[in-house]
Amino acid sequence: MNTPFSVSLLALALLPLPALAMTAQEVYQAVASSVWGVATFDESNRAIGTGSAVVTGPGQLITNCHVLGKAKALVVRKENVTYGAKLLHADVQRDLCLLKVDNFSATQVEVAPLSQIKVGSKAYAIGNPRGFEQTISEGLVSGIRRNDKDEIEFIQTSAAISPGSSGGGLFDDQGRLIGVTTLGFLEKAQNLNFAVPGQWIAEVPARAAAALAARELARQPATRSSGVGGALRSFSGDQTILAGDWYSYQHTDLVTSSRKTVPYVVDKVDELSVSYNSGTKIENLDGQTTVLKKYELGLYEVFTPVSGWVTSNMKVGNSWEAQIIPRHSGYFDPATNPSANTSGTVKARVVEDTTIRTPVREFKVLRIEYESWLGPPAFRYRMSATGWWSMELKRFVLFESLFGTGRERVELVKIERMSTQ
Repeated sequence: MNTPFSVSLLALALLPLPALAMTAQEVYQAVASSVWGVATFDESNRAIGTGSAVVTGPGQLITNCHVLGKAKALVVRKENVTYGAKLLHADVQRDLCLLKVDNFSATQVEVAPLSQIKVGSKAYAIGNPRGFEQTISEGLVSGIRRNDKDEIEFIQTSAAISPGSSGGGLFDDQGRLIGVTTLGFLEKAQNLNFAVPGQWIAEVPARAAAALAARELARQPATRSSGVGGALRSFSGDQTILAGDWYSYQHTDLVTSSRKTVPYVVDKVDELSVSYNSGTKIENLDGQTTVLKKYELGLYEVFTPVSGWVTSNMKVGNSWEAQIIPRHSGYFDPATNPSANTSGTVKARVVEDTTIRTPVREFKVLRIEYESWLGPPAFRYRMSATGWWSMELKRFVLFESLFGTGRERVELVKIERMSTQ
C-alpha cells in the first residue's frame, strides 16, 4: 500500500538531477577546442591585429567586430592549423561579427540562455590573450549590466580578459557559452571585464540585415528648404565655393545606430580662409581646420588635431604626425574621463588613391589612415580612423573613427547652393 510519504519519495526520485558543476580543468577539456585565434592583415598582407573566436555552427565562428577593424584579410588558427575566413554578418551595435570558414570542422559550443546566467556563479574565460593560445582564467559573473531602458548591455565578470582575448568565450560551469568576451581594463586596481551575451549570437544575421537596410535608406537623397533668404538647390560641388553654400554631413553612432544631420553653412570666403556657421569653424584654402569652437560631429571633431586632419600636397605614401588635444565636450568630461586632459600624437598615412560613391556623387579621393593611443598608462585607449579626402572639394566625404568602444561615421550627404531666383 502506497502512503503519502512513499508517493513523495517516488516523485522526488523521478525529478531530473541537477547537472554537476564541472571543474576548471573539465570545462577547458570540454570547450577549448572550440576557441580559435583570429589574425587580421592589411592590403599589403601585413599583420595588424589578433583576437579570438568561438565555433557556433558548421563553418561559422563568432568574434567581436572590433577585432576585425580595418582588415582586408583574416584567418582563424590554432597551433599549426590555419584557415582563411570571411565576414558573413556584422552586428556592429552589439560588437558581434559572424565569420564563415570553408571546409572547417570543429565542435560548436552550446549557448546558455540569458535567464540562466546568475550573478555570483562561476565563469571561465578562454581566449588568446597577447597571442598565448587557449588561455583559461577563472572568476565569477560579477554583474548583469543594463542601460537606462533596463536592457542588458554586458555581462561583467572577474575572469581576466586581456588584449587578444576579445571574441573569445565566457563559459559557465556546465561548459556552456554565456558570453563573448569583449573588453577588459584595470581601473583603480579593480579588474573590470565584460562580455556580450551569447544568446545574442542567434540574432546576428537578422540584425545585420536590418542595419544594412537602414543604411541604404539613409543614403537616399533628401530634400529640404533653407528657411533663410531664398531656396536651396542641390549641386555637385564642382564649382567654386561661395558664401551661402550648405555642406550637410550625417553623423552616425555605429554603436547605437543613432544619427543626425549637421549643416555647415559658408558665411564668409576670403583669399586665406573659409568660415562656417558664424565663424564656429574656419578652414584654410587647403581644407585644414584652423578654428573649431563647436563639436557637433562627434569623434571626428573632438579629436581634430591642432593642425587639422590633413597636410599640404598630399599623395600616396606620404606620412606625418600631428598633435591631438581631446576637446572637452560630452565625450570628454575631465571630471570623469582621465583621457580628457591628455594630449597625444596621431600618426597619419595616405594609403591609396581611389574613388568612392557618396550620396552627392562619385569622387576621386585619397584614403588616409590615422592611429594614436591616448590617456595615461592605466587608461590607454586606441584611437584609429580612416578618412576619404576629396582633393577637389578640399574636404572629407567620408570619415570613420574608433575610440575605445565608440565607433562613428561622418559622411557628406548633400551640397546645396543658395539661389534667389
